Amino acid sequence: MLKILIAPSNTLIDPDYGSEATWTYEIIKGVSKYHQIIAIAGKSPVKIDNAIIIEAGNIKRDVLNIMLFFLKMYLIGLKAIDKVDIFHHMFLSYTRSQINPLAKYSKRFIIGPIQLCLNIIR
Repeated sequence: MLKILIAPSNTLIDPDYGSEATWTYEIIKGVSKYHQIIAIAGKSPVKIDNAIIIEAGNIKRDVLNIMLFFLKMYLIGLKAIDKVDIFHHMFLSYTRSQINPLAKYSKRFIIGPIQLCLNIIR
């Protein structure tokens, strides 16, 4: 079982909110069945088994809050990066950037969303 740091995950992780918040929830829930997850998000009202969700407290998407979220994510991530096997920069559009300075300190780095396999019900 790998330990994965997801930073950033999203501004909100919530299966009831819809769209990106639900998508993020489903990815973390799916991956956490097989691996331990540490996810940094703006806010999350949910708990996911085998996942630690750390709230940075920012959910607004104006320039100041994006910069504050990115700084908080970096400072939180620095404390966890040595304890994980994989660093995943999942949610690109929140920070409007594909740059993440935590990648410099990671053992393995993934950028972009993970596509989960679809379950086919017959």
